[in-house]
Parts: sequence; structure tokens; C-alpha cells
Amino acid sequence: MIVKAMEFNEFDDCKAFMNLLNDREFVFKYKHILESKFEEMFKWFLFEYMGITTRPVLPFTPNKRKIDLLSLYILVAVDGGYREVTTENLWPAIAKDLGFEYEDGDYMRVTYAMYLDIVEYYYKFKIVQGKVQDKEMVFEEGWSSTGCHGNRKVQEKFNGNLQGRHRLHSLLESMIMTGIKLKGGSGLISIM
Repeated sequence: MIVKAMEFNEFDDCKAFMNLLNDREFVFKYKHILESKFEEMFKWFLFEYMGITTRPVLPFTPNKRKIDLLSLYILVAVDGGYREVTTENLWPAIAKDLGFEYEDGDYMRVTYAMYLDIVEYYYKFKIVQGKVQDKEMVFEEGWSSTGCHGNRKVQEKFNGNLQGRHRLHSLLESMIMTGIKLKGGSGLISIM
């Protein structure tokens, strides 16, 4: 299986692996193989890519039970993501689905926020970044000076949006490099 041979040397490798996780049937069929590869990807991302060495990998509950990060990631995604699970107070159900007690729900929320949220955030950021780069290439290679493609107002708006995205990209990268990140889309900023 190709997943066994995957190595993580750059974030695009993580992105390719995480794209596989969108196929829930594939995840169900090969879960055992994917669990260890997900942990390998996560360790590489945290230690090598982000340079975060202060968190123990992999997470355990206070009573020393290992938390399956892949299952936690999939369950939260199926239930609508971190914000939805938090808003609907589904963390106790997530804990129970993972084989823990309902009381461990808050610990699952904290674990997700400390471990998986940063991977998911960066993954989504890279997807958006790729779309922006695709639009830039279309703009640079295919912008016509005539017809509707040459409309100056549309062209100026497009350029302004790209410049704003470039500024946002630079800001986000500097925040990530200095250990500052946005939490759960709430607009709160915390220092890690």
C-alpha cells in the first residue's frame, strides 16, 4: 500500500495524506495502517515543521490512556468540526465514542485544541493558499486586455484581493513562526 511508503519531508506531503482522510470508507478500511502514519505525520509536523518540542507526543489522559489522534480527528470532522462540536457540547459524546467516559469530554476538547487544531488550521490555510496561487497563475498567464476579461474595475478588485491575501499570508506565517495562533476561528489570539 502506498500509504506505508509515504514520508513527510514538506507540508505538501502532510496535505496529500490529509486529503486521503476525506475518504471515510478508505479510512475505515485501512484505519490500523493510517493510525500509525497519522502519528508519524503529526510528529513530523509538530517537531520538524513547526519546531514545537514542548508538547509530549502522543497525548495520554491523566489516567495514562493513549488518545487515538486519528479517531479524534475523524470524529470531530464528522460532527462538523471543532467549533460545531464545542457549540453543541458534543465533547462528552466524542469521549464516549473513543472509549472514554463522558467526563473525559473536556480533556478531548483540550487535546484537540492543543494537538490537532494547529494541523487542521495549517492544512486549510495551505489549501486556500494553493487556490490563491492558482488564481494568480490564471491572472498572470490568461488575463486578456479585451472583452470582459479586460474590465479594469474587475482587474483592480482582483489585484486588491490578492494583495490583501498576500498580507494575510505573511501575517499568518509570522504568527506561526513566533508561536502565535488563532483559536477556533473566534478571533482570539494566544501565545503557545
